[in-house]
Amino acid sequence: MSGKREPLDAEGQRVYARLTAHVARELARALAAESQFGTITRAELARRLGRDKGFVTRKLSGGENMELRTVAAFLAALGYEMDVAARRIKAPPGEGRNFFHETPPVASRTIKFSAGPGPNTPPATTTTAPNATWQRVPNAA
Repeated sequence: MSGKREPLDAEGQRVYARLTAHVARELARALAAESQFGTITRAELARRLGRDKGFVTRKLSGGENMELRTVAAFLAALGYEMDVAARRIKAPPGEGRNFFHETPPVASRTIKFSAGPGPNTPPATTTTAPNATWQRVPNAA
């Protein structure tokens, strides 16, 4: 990977902002849930990541970019996994519907990613091993 970023148009920037905010919010939610049960603190999470507490705070605020490796490290340290689903924003040309707010037809597919089961969750149906895998799965009707 060359480290070169793909240029984003206005729609790409909107999707990127929404995605990064969602990921940060889900990680913060997982940490809050674990903190509530006394299983981990922000300081302990930082220790497990080999970073300082400020790093964790910055990443969870959503103000900094997180590579997928960083997201995976946070999830693994928390004992969590995350599912990601892609869905159409706009209807295909010639269609009058907005698929973003509708259930897609049964024949369409969603791509899900799973970072592997955590100790606090049952094994996900999208994984067969603790290693990350990509699988095409049919949408629920």
